[in-house]
Amino acid sequence: MFKYQGIRSVFLSLLLLVWFGGCEEKSVVQCYDLSLKGHKLTRLRISSADMRLRKITAQILAKEGIHIDDDAAYTLEVETSRYAHHCNNPLTCSYDATYDGYVRVQLMQNMHPVCMVQRDYHGKFSQSLLAEVIETLFEKLGLRR
Repeated sequence: MFKYQGIRSVFLSLLLLVWFGGCEEKSVVQCYDLSLKGHKLTRLRISSADMRLRKITAQILAKEGIHIDDDAAYTLEVETSRYAHHCNNPLTCSYDATYDGYVRVQLMQNMHPVCMVQRDYHGKFSQSLLAEVIETLFEKLGLRR
């Protein structure tokens, strides 16, 4: 009787760990140059093909006290995309079917990548999601604002 209770409690603990441990939104982070770590960032250039996304990014950065300047040495590239959900190959669709799109933010210095953060999302794109991705980028680089 006691032998099975121990196995059952271990199984239940593992199940709970997998259940709650797998629910966190994870970002893919690639930092190429950590020489900026701890520096104060006050001016940025925004690069985005989507004018709406550029405006949202400018609002987020303004709240952080970062000025938008086309002559700044650092460029923040912002991109978002939606995954296509109408495919015929089940191997291809099985991966993309769980997410609706992604947000990617990359900090560049003179056309050289410094750090990139990308996060997949469910549902619709939101300003708060972009703010979280930008905050992750700043945290990973230890940038002061």
